[in-house]
Parts: sequence; structure tokens; C-alpha cells
Amino acid sequence: MNSKKYHRAPPPMDQNNILLKKLKKRFKLKDADLWHVWNLGGMDLSKNAAKTFTQPFGHKNYRKCDDESFVKFIDGLTRFLNGAVYDDF
Repeated sequence: MNSKKYHRAPPPMDQNNILLKKLKKRFKLKDADLWHVWNLGGMDLSKNAAKTFTQPFGHKNYRKCDDESFVKFIDGLTRFLNGAVYDDF
């Protein structure tokens, strides 16, 4: 028997989705906060659609985050961290 351990290649994930997950964890953002950040960045999403970007790869609701959406998220996160308020709750 061969003693080598064979590992599967990691799933093909988008880098933007990985960064979103890390930012969510770093700033301790909840799902409602994600929705708030997306809307501050100028992207109108439902609360459920905002969560799809942080789902694990292969999940039925997984959604790839393109560059334009990621830029809007970063813009919204900057405003969120500086204390901006979005009134449409």
C-alpha cells in the first residue's frame, strides 16, 4: 500500500466570494448587516440575495460575486463603518 495521502483539489471558488467571507468574519457582520452594506453601496438586493454570496461553493443558493458587485460592497462597507445609515428597513 502506498502511504501517501491524496488530497482533492480545492473547489473552484471566486476570490471575491472568499474575500467577502473573510470581511464578514473580520468585522463580525450578520446577514442583516450584509444586506445593509450592499444597499449602502448602491446595489438593491433582497435580504436573501445578499446571503447567497457567502454560501459555500456547491450550495444550491451559491452566487458568484463579480468585480462590479464586490466594488459596490467595499464602497458600502466603507460607508457602514463610518456610521452611514440606510433608512429603508
